[in-house]
Amino acid sequence: MVREGLALALLGLGFGCGSGATPARNAENDAPHGGMLVLEATASGTRCERYFPLVEGIVYQYVISRAAQPAGVVVTRAHRADALTGELRVGAEAKGFVYRPEGVMRAGLGVYVLREPLLVGSSWPGAHGGQERVVAVDVIAEVPAGRFAGCIRTQEDQPGELLSTFSSTYCPGVGLVVLEVSGDAGDERAELQSYGPPVDLGPDGISRIPVTPPP
Repeated sequence: MVREGLALALLGLGFGCGSGATPARNAENDAPHGGMLVLEATASGTRCERYFPLVEGIVYQYVISRAAQPAGVVVTRAHRADALTGELRVGAEAKGFVYRPEGVMRAGLGVYVLREPLLVGSSWPGAHGGQERVVAVDVIAEVPAGRFAGCIRTQEDQPGELLSTFSSTYCPGVGLVVLEVSGDAGDERAELQSYGPPVDLGPDGISRIPVTPPP
């Protein structure tokens, strides 16, 4: 069903990469809430990591909209264990990821979130039982978190009685910025609203909590 499934899809698909370098703004992108996350290097040394960053402690907030229903919010936190492994956490749920030379793999499942070559028409077995494929490159994505260029869009058609299509847009140095799920049960869309270090609402006002880059 197209539902709470969107929150789980956010958890099970992916975001971006970590970096041993200090994150920096990218001139192509305008990300007012999280420009510090636009990365110029990757810890794992893989190209796919640029489109799927996992920086320790970074919080992603997605606004979810569905037809004829109020919008909701999903908050996801990234954890980076080392240069090649990390996870995404939504509430008590967590999913692990592994950076490999050929792409970003879901830990323990043997399926990829992204896989080389990142060219239109490339495909691989997806997380929902179908074939994930690259349907567009050099995409410009405009979401509440900002305007991002050079993005990649993938799509997977989930087989079954209730056919669902998952469309994901990944932007370099940021990660997943749009996830759309459409099917017989309805349509949902998640857009990146903000991302960055957690904040501390202390007595002296709002302050950002420092995050630790991967080794």
